[in-house]
Amino acid sequence: MKKTAAIILAFIVLMTSFPSYAAGRIQTYGDELVIVIDPGHGGSNEGTDVYLPLEKERTLVTAKAMAAELERYANIKVYLTRDGDKELSLKERAEFAASVQADFIFSIHYNASEEHDVFGTEIWIPARAPLHAMGYQFADLWMQEMQGMGLHPRGIKTRLNDKGTDYYGIIREATAKAIPAVILEHCHLDAPQDRPWCDEEEDMKAFGRADATAVAKYFGLMSNNGDIDYVSWPLAEIHPDEVWVFPLGESSEPESCELELVALDEESGEAEFEVMAEDSDELLQYFAYSLDGGESYSPPEVWPGYAPNHTENAESTSFKLTLPKGRDTEVKVRVYNRYDRKTESETVSVSLNAPEPVVSVSESDADRARQDAALAWEGTHDIQERLDRIREGEEEKAEEESKDPAASEEVSADSAPSSGVTPTAAPSPVSEAAPPQQQEEADKSMLMPVLGASLLLLCAMLFTGYVLTHGKRR
Repeated sequence: MKKTAAIILAFIVLMTSFPSYAAGRIQTYGDELVIVIDPGHGGSNEGTDVYLPLEKERTLVTAKAMAAELERYANIKVYLTRDGDKELSLKERAEFAASVQADFIFSIHYNASEEHDVFGTEIWIPARAPLHAMGYQFADLWMQEMQGMGLHPRGIKTRLNDKGTDYYGIIREATAKAIPAVILEHCHLDAPQDRPWCDEEEDMKAFGRADATAVAKYFGLMSNNGDIDYVSWPLAEIHPDEVWVFPLGESSEPESCELELVALDEESGEAEFEVMAEDSDELLQYFAYSLDGGESYSPPEVWPGYAPNHTENAESTSFKLTLPKGRDTEVKVRVYNRYDRKTESETVSVSLNAPEPVVSVSESDADRARQDAALAWEGTHDIQERLDRIREGEEEKAEEESKDPAASEEVSADSAPSSGVTPTAAPSPVSEAAPPQQQEEADKSMLMPVLGASLLLLCAMLFTGYVLTHGKRR
């Protein structure tokens, strides 16, 4: 049975040697509050390196900013487990905290996911009472600070290993010394959604100041000059013996995930899908879609209604996509719960026909085509008129000369140079009718420009018709 031992989402009373506390602020402390800030990693343990600077460098910047902010408050002593690039074991960190009689250990970290596909902030707290309740009351305040900065709240979490103790070493080692400890995972360095909060050194310092504010609210502190007062700040209600744990290694994927195509516009390719999912033991946190049958997925989006303090969220959500035309698109979706366990849907295949080729012609192109056609038409008429005038003039001249051949000879004699010799009159090229073959060749030579202009006109008219018919198609 999948869910029998998957997640213990109940309030478990653990038998411990710790005393019980009254309702309200569960943790108490002496005359001076002692805080240990633990910058995660150091030395050869660099932490995540997916987005420089290294995590070990970021945690130190944030830890120092947190310490400086806490020193503004009265009756508090702050220590760092390291103030340089020093490698420490988890046990050594907890031992240092015990040596200074720390009331609380805050382990500073930045996150990265295995598949680089999630984003947001989260905090890990102890799984043993009453340290669990102490961690929860602080975590609730800290998560509010992170949300106030604009980060997505992934949740307040606990986790056990296969021995039934805390999975994360710093919490496990601190619990062994009866010191509450939490791990602050500020954001995911590998998530584009979180980059605005971790780009610059000032961003890392801003996290440290927000961490300090949550500490001051949790312990009810007042600043040295009295301008900040959190003495009566309200805390989350939780019984000291309540514990919420997640056993390591148990299968706890969402029970179902279904995808349905609910609308499709074949002209534009816009499609609307509905996702229906269920997880009876956990909150659904993200969903993502694939257009290649699950080979790759989109960046995840937050499941509607998700909040870390909710006990249930929406059963379905919808999203819209513009699908490519001319091929089958294999659409798939997957959902994530709060512990990033995933379940995929079946594939929905959507086929859209390839778009028809469209010739786009602007109004200016259409106007230019009309003008070219008009000019071609006028040019054809001009050539025809000129040819008509030439032929009419030659016919009239030939007719006059055929009526009075003597006049033609007189004109020739009068125009000859005076040399004492009477020249022989040369025959006029138009005084006699040309042979039929020569006349036919002359007619052809005169018709060639007409034929060329007519062909030009025909092409222009055909192009104009095409433009006027198809020019409006887009």
